[in-house]
Amino acid sequence: MRIIFICGSIEPGMNGVGDYTRSLAIAFINRGYEARILAINEQKLPNDGTINYLQSESNISVETYRLSSGISWQERQVIAKKIIAQYEPTYVSLQFVPFSYHPKGLPSFLPNWLSGLKSNGQSWQIMFHELWVADSKANSVKELILRELQKVIINKLLKKIKPSQIITSNDYYCNMLRRIGYKADVMPIFSNLPKGEILEIPNIENRKDKVIGVFFGNIQSNNSVVDKIITISAAIQEQMNKELVVLHIGNNRNNIMLDLFKKLNEANVEAYALGFIAANDAANVIASSDVGFSNYLPELIYKSGSISSMLYNGIPVLLLGDKQNSEMVDVPEVRRLKDVLNMKDFIMQEKTFSSRYSADNTFNKMQQSF
Repeated sequence: MRIIFICGSIEPGMNGVGDYTRSLAIAFINRGYEARILAINEQKLPNDGTINYLQSESNISVETYRLSSGISWQERQVIAKKIIAQYEPTYVSLQFVPFSYHPKGLPSFLPNWLSGLKSNGQSWQIMFHELWVADSKANSVKELILRELQKVIINKLLKKIKPSQIITSNDYYCNMLRRIGYKADVMPIFSNLPKGEILEIPNIENRKDKVIGVFFGNIQSNNSVVDKIITISAAIQEQMNKELVVLHIGNNRNNIMLDLFKKLNEANVEAYALGFIAANDAANVIASSDVGFSNYLPELIYKSGSISSMLYNGIPVLLLGDKQNSEMVDVPEVRRLKDVLNMKDFIMQEKTFSSRYSADNTFNKMQQSF
């Protein structure tokens, strides 16, 4: 069986969906399937650029086609049709995020554009990494209009493509699709990092007397995060007789993390921003830590590659978001802070959960649909 994955960008380390797509394609190749990737909206290629080359992960390579956003969509469709016709895939998997295909999240052309790639005998699957914005409440007229337009585009996409399978990462998105008349299977996002090694982390002295907590990726501005981390620090001191050290891996957009860490340092909580580091290095830091932090909404944790990466590398995750009254989280390795009765037991729990967040686990679930 031959499968081709379609996504917006496959720029390594710069696009979560692209990293996900690469890892999934390589999981298929590792199991004896043929797989390729077609990235149709690359922002960082020359305006007239197309690239066909191999991308590798875990010593396995996947053939990748990258089409520049500087080429007209009409020309890109001609190139994409030729690639698909030559490859003759039996299965096409579209990885969908509205903003991957249009800067304002309104790829109104995409349903017709993609339907032009279809040919007889192909089965199509759509993986919705994101749907429309502000599903429950729009904060402005602009957001309300964007939401309704995105709904129209997604509805048209499903009618045009008529996929044999619709997938999304969580029950919340599944219910959103159900409301517009479509049934979807739930398949949580797997780690977008490799398996790390437990190593010594620079600047951390007396490691045995420390508990290391790590943020991975973006964090939204959250006024209560400092107070919550101070609460966690106090619980760790009381229950484990250890000090909390906080790390952040990723870009520091709008200086949010630097401001946060300044406040933590003023509260005598040791904190370091590591910045953007290579995937293997990030995996090693996470595997060498003790607990992960995130302010992701509880109902959307299964769409987060950063949370999955922390779980895959063997550390449980505490949710620090303000919306603590959201839907319950039903796995012991991810908990809202207010639901943790004993911090020591949460941090020291058995790490048998990591395999559930691997690309191989997702492959096994997808294989059942073929």
